[in-house]
Amino acid sequence: KHEFTGELVHQVGFDGGKELKMKQALRPGVGAAGRVAAEGKSLMLNQAEQLKAFAASGEWPKVWMVRNYLASPIRIGNQVMGVIRVLNKREGDFRKADQVLLEEVARSVGIALRNLELYLKLERSVEETIQVNQMLNRANSELEMKTRELEALRRKERA
Repeated sequence: KHEFTGELVHQVGFDGGKELKMKQALRPGVGAAGRVAAEGKSLMLNQAEQLKAFAASGEWPKVWMVRNYLASPIRIGNQVMGVIRVLNKREGDFRKADQVLLEEVARSVGIALRNLELYLKLERSVEETIQVNQMLNRANSELEMKTRELEALRRKERA
């Protein structure tokens, strides 16, 4: 989910073994993935009529004959951050067990994203701490130098 627009932005996809590189942005509530993002519930579509009713422009490439669709929200805490989708182009329907499995994968992805977010915050915090320590060391060095200069001036005044 784009942090400013709230649109779903396609990050990565696979068709068989090859990575798909396509530009996609879907609004929450529009199309199947948008519905999953807006409602925060998984969606399984096994009938052609359902697929037509939920297909938004750009939901999947026109060259694909999608037979079944399964999607689950990716959450960080209570907030939906994205949607993981599985498009079946071959024979057979998705089953409830497939939905449960995808929901578990989505939960794991959400945990991984949260851990990444926490790691990046920790990394920034460590970098900031290092910078502050360097500034303090420079300030201490300057203070020591000024203290020595002051002591030298006092000795001159006494002499």
